[in-house]
Amino acid sequence: MTEFNASRFEWETSLVDSFAHSIDSVVEPMVAGMWIRSVLEDNACEDRPILGDRVHWDWKAFALDGRLMTEERQSFLVGKDALPMVFHEAAMASCFKDSFHVWSPSVAAFGPTGIPGRIPPFAPLRFEVRQTRPLAEGQWLVDVQEGKTDESTALKAWLEEAEVPGLKEVEPGHVWVQIHEEGFPLQFGETVALEIQTHLVSWAGTGPTDDAVGQVLDWKVGTPDQLVKALEISTSIHPEAQVLTVFCTSDWAFGTDGVPESGIKARTPVRFDLRWTR
Repeated sequence: MTEFNASRFEWETSLVDSFAHSIDSVVEPMVAGMWIRSVLEDNACEDRPILGDRVHWDWKAFALDGRLMTEERQSFLVGKDALPMVFHEAAMASCFKDSFHVWSPSVAAFGPTGIPGRIPPFAPLRFEVRQTRPLAEGQWLVDVQEGKTDESTALKAWLEEAEVPGLKEVEPGHVWVQIHEEGFPLQFGETVALEIQTHLVSWAGTGPTDDAVGQVLDWKVGTPDQLVKALEISTSIHPEAQVLTVFCTSDWAFGTDGVPESGIKARTPVRFDLRWTR
């Protein structure tokens, strides 16, 4: 069995090596016969995961002939979680917010078991990976509230990570709108019933949250200072949007005052779910 495994490993690493070097780009060697190539122009950075860091991967696994075998999204602790060697080694060889390809013999991937129904046993693979710093812990929100992190940059990163569908940026870096239903456009001066749910922006995503604060009011369209700036600009740019979600930085919502009685601290980005009816 030892002789068989050694022979198999030698054959797989030779195969992986030939496929990795068949592309017109620079690849870097890793342990256990793996090769890696960043798709970024410059992979030099100081912000690399280390042992015990948590990273997030959007990844696809391909057979060496190019067939897609499986794809997943997951976060894991580098060097700690029970995952194939290729995950841990590639994570530490790359930057946060990096994209790369990895070629791996089966011993460093899913080995003699594969993934039933998706990846066969003893399958050398090519991985396509987008690696980011996971936002699940919500630490980014705490850092924003404490002034340690740029709010606009952090909120934009969260929206990209959450992959909110159909998102439209109405105020660059500050206000984004997701339209759910459309109706006859709002008319200046008319009065409509407005339902607003206010949420803290968190990893809870775009569904219901326990922290929601509800409000119902009669709104005369165009009345200044009746709504926060994010809602004013969103409804003026998209008057046809009858049901919509608005994500915004605090300077377009409750600013440095927040709303303490509703649990909204200073410098807190928020999400509004809005519906109007005539």
